[in-house]
Amino acid sequence: MPIAGVAAHVCRDDKPAEAYWSSSLMCPLPLSAGLNIPVTILGCFLVRHNQGRYLFRYQNVESLLDAQCDAVNQLIEAWNRELMSCVCDSYIEIVLEMQKLRTQPSTSALGSGLDHNFIVGLNAYDNHYSFWPRSSRNIQINQSDDGDMFSSNVLKADWQCVIDQVIRPFYVRVIDLPVWQLYSGNLVKAEEGMFLSKPETGVGANMLPDTVCAFVKEQYPVFSVPWELMTEIQAVGVMVRQIKPKMVRSLLKISSTSIVLRCIDTFADVLEYCLSDIHIDKPSNPSTSEELAETIYSDYPPHKDDVSSSSSAPITGLHKFSGMSDQRSASSGGDALEVVASLGRALFDFGRGVVGDIGRTGGPLVQRNTAMGSGSDDIRRNWDQELLLVAAELKGLPCPTAGNRLVKLGFTEVWVGNKEQQVLMTSLAAKFVHLKLMDRPILANIFLSRSLQALLKLQSFSLHLLAENMRLLFHENWVSYVLRSNMAPCFSWENTTSCSAEQGPSPEWIRLFWKCFTGSLEDLSLFADWPLIPAFLGRRVLCRVRQRHLVFIPPPFTDTDSAYTLVETRTQETNMNELLSESECIKAYSDSFEDAKTKYPWLLSFLNQCNIPIFDTAFLDCAAQCNCFPTPGSSLGQVIACKLAAAKYAGYIPELNSLSAADCDELLSLLSSDFTLNRSRYGREELEVLRDLPVFRTVVGSYTRLHDQELCLISSNSFLKPYHEHCLSYSTNSSESSLLQALGVPVLHDEQIFVRFGLPGFEGKPQSEQEDVLIYLYENWQDFQHDSSVTEALRETNFVRNAEEFSIKLSKPKDLFDPGDVLLTSIFSAEREKFPGERFSTDGWLRILRKTGLRTAAEPDVILDCARKVESLVSECTKSGEAIDDFDSFNSQNEVPIEIWLLAESVVKAIFSNFAFLYGANFCNILGKIACVPAVKGFPNGGGKRGEKRVLCSFSEAILLKDWPLAWSCAPILSRQCVVPPEYSWGALYLRSPPSFSTVLKHLQVIGRNNGEDTLAHWPTTLGLMTIEEASFEVLKYLDKVWGSLSASDITELQRVAFVPAANGTRLVTANSLFARLTINLSPFAFELPSMYLPFVKILKDMGLQDMLSVACAQDLLLNLQRACGYHRLNPNELRAVVEILHFICEKTNESNMPGKSWELDAIVLDDGCRLVHARSCVYVDSYGSQYIKYIDTSRLRLVNPDIPERICTTLGIKKLSDVVVEELDDAEHLQTMGQIGSVALVAIRQKLSCKSFQTAVWKVVNSVNSGILDFNGLTLEKLQTLLDLVAENLKFVRYLYTRFLLLPKSLDITRVVKESVIPEWEGGSQHRTLYFIDRMKTCMLVAEPPSYISVLDIVAIIVSQVLGCSVHLPIVPLFLCPDGSEIAIVNILKLHSEKGEDRCIGGKNCLLGRELLAQDAIHVQLHPLRPFYSGEFVAWRSQNGDKLKYGRVLEDVRPSAGQALYRLRVEVGLGVTEHLLSSHVFSFKGVLIDNEAFIDTKVKDDHLVNENVIQVDEPEVSGRGKSHSTQARIQV
Repeated sequence: MPIAGVAAHVCRDDKPAEAYWSSSLMCPLPLSAGLNIPVTILGCFLVRHNQGRYLFRYQNVESLLDAQCDAVNQLIEAWNRELMSCVCDSYIEIVLEMQKLRTQPSTSALGSGLDHNFIVGLNAYDNHYSFWPRSSRNIQINQSDDGDMFSSNVLKADWQCVIDQVIRPFYVRVIDLPVWQLYSGNLVKAEEGMFLSKPETGVGANMLPDTVCAFVKEQYPVFSVPWELMTEIQAVGVMVRQIKPKMVRSLLKISSTSIVLRCIDTFADVLEYCLSDIHIDKPSNPSTSEELAETIYSDYPPHKDDVSSSSSAPITGLHKFSGMSDQRSASSGGDALEVVASLGRALFDFGRGVVGDIGRTGGPLVQRNTAMGSGSDDIRRNWDQELLLVAAELKGLPCPTAGNRLVKLGFTEVWVGNKEQQVLMTSLAAKFVHLKLMDRPILANIFLSRSLQALLKLQSFSLHLLAENMRLLFHENWVSYVLRSNMAPCFSWENTTSCSAEQGPSPEWIRLFWKCFTGSLEDLSLFADWPLIPAFLGRRVLCRVRQRHLVFIPPPFTDTDSAYTLVETRTQETNMNELLSESECIKAYSDSFEDAKTKYPWLLSFLNQCNIPIFDTAFLDCAAQCNCFPTPGSSLGQVIACKLAAAKYAGYIPELNSLSAADCDELLSLLSSDFTLNRSRYGREELEVLRDLPVFRTVVGSYTRLHDQELCLISSNSFLKPYHEHCLSYSTNSSESSLLQALGVPVLHDEQIFVRFGLPGFEGKPQSEQEDVLIYLYENWQDFQHDSSVTEALRETNFVRNAEEFSIKLSKPKDLFDPGDVLLTSIFSAEREKFPGERFSTDGWLRILRKTGLRTAAEPDVILDCARKVESLVSECTKSGEAIDDFDSFNSQNEVPIEIWLLAESVVKAIFSNFAFLYGANFCNILGKIACVPAVKGFPNGGGKRGEKRVLCSFSEAILLKDWPLAWSCAPILSRQCVVPPEYSWGALYLRSPPSFSTVLKHLQVIGRNNGEDTLAHWPTTLGLMTIEEASFEVLKYLDKVWGSLSASDITELQRVAFVPAANGTRLVTANSLFARLTINLSPFAFELPSMYLPFVKILKDMGLQDMLSVACAQDLLLNLQRACGYHRLNPNELRAVVEILHFICEKTNESNMPGKSWELDAIVLDDGCRLVHARSCVYVDSYGSQYIKYIDTSRLRLVNPDIPERICTTLGIKKLSDVVVEELDDAEHLQTMGQIGSVALVAIRQKLSCKSFQTAVWKVVNSVNSGILDFNGLTLEKLQTLLDLVAENLKFVRYLYTRFLLLPKSLDITRVVKESVIPEWEGGSQHRTLYFIDRMKTCMLVAEPPSYISVLDIVAIIVSQVLGCSVHLPIVPLFLCPDGSEIAIVNILKLHSEKGEDRCIGGKNCLLGRELLAQDAIHVQLHPLRPFYSGEFVAWRSQNGDKLKYGRVLEDVRPSAGQALYRLRVEVGLGVTEHLLSSHVFSFKGVLIDNEAFIDTKVKDDHLVNENVIQVDEPEVSGRGKSHSTQARIQV
């Protein structure tokens, strides 16, 4: 049976048995030889006998080879080997059961049948792995309890079979089972942990020390199994992870983020161990190059499989790649070319990454020695490649920093520095390698390797590094304050150890910084912006390094004969700091500070006032590193000047206003004495800064700077000792004088002193000194007159007294006039202060004054002063506060006196006599605007008060005489040829001929006011003077020339100006009031163009001239008139013209059969107040409605003017009064009907009305009176009979009758009871009582009982007349009384005749002739005795003074003859009566447009006479209605 198994001795007497490492193989009896395994093997083995009991006959290899040919033997041995395989399975099973019994007994198959003590004994084993087999056990096995060694013979063949069939398969299978115990107690597979190397070996042997081992156990999964088991696993070909330096490095890289740094010493040991196989200084061959290539080519973090494969020997050094290739080829069966290619790719990828890291840090990859030969280059290249491999091994390792933090090498920048350097950068300790790592030689060698630093982002401490991170070393508030105040050189600082972090660096830090600073001036510039230099500036401060040249340290000096000389050797230019030791040098400068304070106690305070800091003596040991010591060989004065120059260049020197006089003198004395000894050592900058010091004393006792170029030195032998602030109080032979002269201060001579101090301020000098200066000037004039500096100084000196007797004022020669100039003396005769007086009026002094600028009229500015003086004389004589109109030529009150006018003429003549010299653009431009030119305003040569007026004007305002018609009202006229300038100068003088359009337009606006009433009334009648028509002709001729250059706005303005004379020259009108042909007299609204202006029809049409009057034009004329003067009463002339226009519109409309509906909405008509209103707001009184007038309130209506015929009203669509006012019964329910009134019976009246003969007689009466009465148009006999029958049917008699009048359409009661119209018998009633009533439908006809003296038949006749539509009372009363059938005979006997037509009285004004003037028209009259009149013009007249004014009409065009003051004209004073009246007794009417010009742009409310209830379709007439498109187009007449 192939049965086999194993047995283990676990307990004895319930106690753990000792593990025996030698046992037997039983089958069933033991074999002859023992086995080195802790269990006993049992099985049905076939025993071979060869001098004992064995599994194999032959135990050695040679014998086995000889027995291979024995078939039986081979079969037996195959059986034994196969049976031994079953032993392996049993061995694994017993191991697993023992593992279950130890951990979970309940899960074991043997647990239920075993004693508890057995399980306890099994758990008592410290190392249960002692039951596992070992293939490497020696024959010498320690088996005894006391430690004795015993021997056992192990046969080779049997033992090899156990190894091959049991032990090796055992480990092959258990590596995948969770039977491997970690130090944490967990059971895992073999691949999930790491094995410890053989213990008790040190770093030098590349073995794990105890501290490292403890660290590894704590940090990583390490097996707590005997180390021999690792050998068994390796023997079966399984790669294990073993704790080696490379392994620790890899594990640190993987788990660096989870490491907690508790003890820096432990971590230093770990890091030292893991880097112990790397040597930089002595490269040696590594174990294999495959490991290096594998490390470089693998990604970070490495995979667990990659880590487990790392079981090769440690890296003890670096080797050449050629050796690596050979060893690789020798030790591996792979392709050498493939290995080299893989390694090359790894090196390329790694080098690219490292170069990128170096590029970010700015460091070089490798320092190459280019001076070596080609052989050295190859060696160096190989060495560089080896460095890349080392860097790859180190990259990613955690490294502890001084801040007790871990960073990854190669990924985070890490700094390397000693203790002092790290103290400087304490706040950045987290970036420094921990100091304890630098105490380990291996680590220090790596961290300090400059070749590796660039590859691993390591950086040694340097001044560049410190400078780049300065802002991180101090408190952010202090850093931001320093960097924000970039212009400030110093910052306050407390030199105490207790100062807060916000106050900047501590004194210890400053001292340590300068102690560590060993760089050059270039390195010093790295800290240029940081305040690191301790100094005093009124307080303790820190100065910026870049301002170190401002810090003052006095140079060492010695006292020799009380004069301080520099400690220097003139023969040797050697730095004193090099001759003395450091302590001696510091003492020398410390003594210099003390000496400076003793000898010059003011010096340091003065320097602080100049913002020059004083170096802090407590830090003198740092001054050399700060480069603050003065230049060797410098003197104290030179150092002071140098610091002042530096402060000035930097802009730090303030205004020094608080220096005492003693300090100023001592400072200047020090500088001047030092300058005398060391003149050549002072540079231009030092001398320039000394000029800005306010330490130079003047003769007045003040101290000043030398920046003023007027400062000077006065020699002791000068003739004049000026007491002036520009004179310095130092003698020319003093040491200060030499310094001052070197600083550019001049020494003045006598003539210069006279010019600079004798003449300036002359008026403020004492009189005696003034006399001396004048005498000196007069006596030396022969020498001075050719000296331009003297003459120029005299021109600007006030030394001349004027001719004013009591004046003490002194003047310059150029401010006075030459008394020999006649023009100046005549113009400025009243101003004696403008001429020299006293001694200066003599010939000798006048020669001096003329040489030095005395003024004459030949100078341009003087003659301009003359012109301004003349202008001012006019303003003085003009009445103050009087308003001057543009058109005041008829007012001589403001006329210029003849004396001033002639004086102005003399000035202008003087200008033109010297015009060739004076002419210039600037002169002419100024002169052209001065009102000094004699001219006239108004009508030239007009004569008397009505002619010209003397004025003074400027050339820019004036016009030439030939252009006077174009602008005489607003521009002065140069009437004299002697004041007209040459034509070439007109442009420069702003004189224009012809004048500008704006001037002409202004002139036309002035003369066109009030339609030219004032202009025409005052136009002179002088013989030879242009008439108004001729003047207007010249204007039109001018406009015709310039028309092409006018803009649209200019033409628009011209359209608004009235300047064309019309109506016999009685008014000026606008062009749109003119017609080329006008057949009716529409004056004063429209006129026919005078024939003399026909050449200018083109431009007049552009301004509004129309060809002829049309209906549309007439309608627009009325509309524009209504907009311009609506709601104002028209005068008789205007009323007549409006009636003419209305007649024209109606006649043309009727002639052309044109419907008037299109104009009815905008039709204009005259109301009963002679005002222009809209026709739709009026009603006219028709024949039927005229009976209502006395009984209604007419204030509720607006009635058409009675002068307007009814046919015009009908044409214009005006409603009748009878259409808008109806009469209704009042209290109709109380009527008392009657059968007869008196003797007249109602029945008889009805029968008479129905009688055919009566109706025929009435028809004959109607035909007799009709003839032209519109009421009967269309009436026939049949219609008359029907109407009479209607009357007969509806006629009734009542006792009394009351009615009321209603205004439609709202039926407003407008009844008015007039006392005068009431019958005496009816007085006392408040209602309107009437005799008859006819309703609108003619269905009710009532007759009331009349008084006894009124016939009832008359009332019936009136009713019949109204029913028939007759506006008059038909004479049919006899027809009611005559017998029936005799009515026609009665009509024939009466001999009735018809009325023919209607007399037309245009305007209805013939009835006004001879009547007294109405009050409404009296306010519009005006008297102009020389005014022309046109034919048909209505006027007001009186026969003599005191009489009342009456209406009249001028019969022909009249105007005064030349030279006449008054004239006579023929006036129609009554209908057909004419008289010749003086022009002083004839008054013209002012137009409404003239009186109400301001009314055009205002909105006037209605007079409230028309109520909105008048006519429903028409609104009340108000001027506030929205303006139409032509509202602004005003018609002026």
